[in-house]
Amino acid sequence: MAHILQRCVRFICSFRRSWHIVALTFTATVYGSALVNVDGSRSLTSAAWQQILDNMYPDENSNAMRLSEREVVPNWDVTMQADDVTKALNAFQTFCWFKHGMDDHLPFFWSCDIQHVAADFSEEPLDPNMNCTAAFVTAHILKGDDPRCVPWGDESIPSLSLAVDPNFDEYEIHSSSPMFDPLETSLTNMEQRLAAIEAHLNIPVKARNGLEKCGAISKGCAHKRNATATLPDDFPCSCFGDSGKPFSTCRNHHWGLLQLCQPQRLAVKFVILHHMPAASRQLRHKFKLHRLVQWFLVDMTFQRIQGWNGEESGLYRAYMQLREERIMGSPWTRRTVQDGLLVLCCFASMLWFIGQALGACLFFLPRNCCALWALRSDENGPRRVAIHVFKEHLIHCLVGRPVRLNSVNHFEAFMEIIVSICMVVGVLRSIFTGGDPCTIVDCRSQAVLEGLVDQSYILFLDDDAWHGTAWLLLYITIVFASLSLIDKLRWLPSVILLCAVRIGHFLVAYGLLLCGAGFAMYMGYGPRYMQFSSLCRSCSELFFLTCGMPMGVFDGIHPFQDADSTEVAVLLALYCLFMTIIGLNFFTTIILDAYSQARDARAADTQLELMGDELCCSLMSVIGLEPETCLASPRPSSTPATPDTSEALSQSEDELQESLVPPVQHGPYSEM
Repeated sequence: MAHILQRCVRFICSFRRSWHIVALTFTATVYGSALVNVDGSRSLTSAAWQQILDNMYPDENSNAMRLSEREVVPNWDVTMQADDVTKALNAFQTFCWFKHGMDDHLPFFWSCDIQHVAADFSEEPLDPNMNCTAAFVTAHILKGDDPRCVPWGDESIPSLSLAVDPNFDEYEIHSSSPMFDPLETSLTNMEQRLAAIEAHLNIPVKARNGLEKCGAISKGCAHKRNATATLPDDFPCSCFGDSGKPFSTCRNHHWGLLQLCQPQRLAVKFVILHHMPAASRQLRHKFKLHRLVQWFLVDMTFQRIQGWNGEESGLYRAYMQLREERIMGSPWTRRTVQDGLLVLCCFASMLWFIGQALGACLFFLPRNCCALWALRSDENGPRRVAIHVFKEHLIHCLVGRPVRLNSVNHFEAFMEIIVSICMVVGVLRSIFTGGDPCTIVDCRSQAVLEGLVDQSYILFLDDDAWHGTAWLLLYITIVFASLSLIDKLRWLPSVILLCAVRIGHFLVAYGLLLCGAGFAMYMGYGPRYMQFSSLCRSCSELFFLTCGMPMGVFDGIHPFQDADSTEVAVLLALYCLFMTIIGLNFFTTIILDAYSQARDARAADTQLELMGDELCCSLMSVIGLEPETCLASPRPSSTPATPDTSEALSQSEDELQESLVPPVQHGPYSEM
């Protein structure tokens, strides 16, 4: 009767476990679908980012195109001098207004503008002829001048009533580059000769289409004290709004003059909008199709690099942050309803998952912790407690409710708590650091449902990094739980669990050696090589080198040509020898050892039980409890062991070793 009852209990537990895995699979499905399908324009965003970042890190073809278009500017780098910062900002600003953030042939789909400019500068200029007051810098540099009032290039200095060197306000993008001076001179002479021939032959001059028909440009300079400046021939009318005021990206910001005011920090934020032309938009509204609007944010920050005592250097550390958002802009559509149902199912699944994992743990945690702490209430010293009693209380602190153990094991309960934490962090980061598309475009034209779906997604699911990590860990949990139900595949989660502790110890030792090697390279070669100039980057470069991904660890190293380079090359070779070839073999050995133990299910279960007992013994010692028996790690006694005690310990160790050794199997599958 007891045997039948035990089989019924096992069947019910396996039934609950199977349904729990099905529920986890449904949660992972709707969670991943909401992250991917609602924001279903990843192919477009990745292609757009490739084109945008091609201006920062151009290849050979892009360099040739930039050369033909007179866009000879330095590439984006970790450290840049002040003049390179000026040229980089001028180049991307020109890319913004001239190519609309994508290409000059696609003004129907793309537009670009400068959203924000901020700087921390000193009012004591390097050049006494420079005006570094807050009012001047804010009006003429941060906000920028109207190009019809203050032209780009050398002619802007007299318009600002300054007597500084004109080289500090160069603008060589699409304008009078010294490299093209001979060609421009020849073209100018040719145009003059053609004009003289036309005048001699009395050929009427054709009216030019373009700038003369642009009402915004024809309004001229708003400041009466300056005459209307001559704009470039390819200056677009899209640079001006209906009021005739130029957009921020088309203004003359005088980036080169800012370096005379010793800026501590300069931040420029560009926004690139992807929209739909009016004709296509009307057609889609007619057939009630879906319309998408996206925006891409390029946030450039330049931080001044200074010496130990704050001395100036003219060098800046460049940072770039990229972010994109998707904005819905259609009336009631079938796709909007599907997205709304998907987001609703996703939120319901997340609430269930977080509630049954993290919520149950936190709700019952005070009671379970009090019960665990009550075990040590003994005034006569450390209390002796059985290991299984302590382990039971510890598991209750982890799972919250003991009934959850019918659906999950200890590892799965721990993983579900980690996944819940990642979900909560992703939601919090989306709330506090997520984008607000209504600051870019007017969201009042949205329908109620689509606005609710859009704002819900941006408010709760906008953080791709943390939500992606949560989904990955949830997927791993489902895979481990599914494999544990199959006898032929149960060895895989057993291998991971058996080697987890020793891999953790190995990673601690590896981390200590990595930090030591990184600190040594930072001390010895930090002043010479950029990749070792900081402790964090030095350790990061060595870590990626160990993983087979040398990011920039070999930059500037020329062995047999430079004595320092030869020393660095030898040290990196020794590092690869000991940390990669020899050190990672320990990692492989740990996994193979765990696999040999996991081949026998009974031996694997016994070893896992002993590992749990050893962990409980360590925790009991920390909180002041004394275990009654601890075979995994027997406590040393100050009194000499009696013959009976020594014999009992020897017998226990022999039984433990016999249980860990897998039985020898003979047959065609013995090697498996």
